[in-house]
Amino acid sequence: MAEWDQVRAQVQSRWQQAREQVQRGIGIARERLAYQRDLLMLRLEANSVRGNIRRKTRELGELTLRLHREGQLAHPTIASMVQEITDLENKASEVERRISELRTAATASR
Repeated sequence: MAEWDQVRAQVQSRWQQAREQVQRGIGIARERLAYQRDLLMLRLEANSVRGNIRRKTRELGELTLRLHREGQLAHPTIASMVQEITDLENKASEVERRISELRTAATASR
């Protein structure tokens, strides 16, 4: 009987060790998940803030362009950039005109 008690004690000891290892593993996994969750939340927040910065920067650019064209804002650097934008707008209009002509020609030939 003493031998049986010894075997039982060893089995219980090993089960206890296994249980403790599993609990340690669960604890480590829980910590890693919490870290990943916190990291993800901070990344989402950072992306949101950067998106707001881009939106505000675009709004500032649009406002600056409008104010310059209305004559309410004058600066040589702004004037140069506004001219570049105007040139690009003119080029876009020309390309759109050519697209329209091409479509008209294609429709007429059908």
